[in-house]
Amino acid sequence: MPDRKSHISIEEYRRPIALLSPEQLYDRIVETLVQKELMKYDDADPFRMSLPKGLFLLVPPRSAEPDLDRLMEAVEVKGKKGINHIRPKGIVDMVAIPKGPYLVIDFEEGMEYLNVQPSFSETNIIARDRSPFTVLEGIFHGIVFPELLTSVNLLGSRYGENGVPGLYLGSEPELFAHLSNDANPEWGAPSCARRVGA
Repeated sequence: MPDRKSHISIEEYRRPIALLSPEQLYDRIVETLVQKELMKYDDADPFRMSLPKGLFLLVPPRSAEPDLDRLMEAVEVKGKKGINHIRPKGIVDMVAIPKGPYLVIDFEEGMEYLNVQPSFSETNIIARDRSPFTVLEGIFHGIVFPELLTSVNLLGSRYGENGVPGLYLGSEPELFAHLSNDANPEWGAPSCARRVGA
């Protein structure tokens, strides 16, 4: 049975995540999600012995209709809990997602797509052989790494006919969808190199 860390020190949480070893990053992700009752240790154990280098995110198993209200409440930025404005049934993922828990490998914040139209950002991400974040990936990113959170378009998912889901940082984190393809100087578009299931 792999070793499990019972807690992470506040000093480790404050360290820039780029300086964390894969094992420290893994422990931070797992402990955060377990403490918030969003994942069980058993879901994470298959990944411990083959952690990738660089930045990664562990995404717990998904339910058929995730409780977005509860998930957004777990996104806390400067003491403010997140708010959800969309229905789970309206979300369609546009990228292939592994079944069960999985790792999002080599993620980027997508700040190079500030002030870029969402459609152009998506085309650019795909041209680089990368994959845009889905709604749930954006939420779990915000839960685990609130210090990195910025307003982002989650281009790996759609809402309704043509709505683009977004995670917005105003006075508090908000999840909603918009129809505009306008460029916005405050909105990025996160992506990953690949996704790997257990």
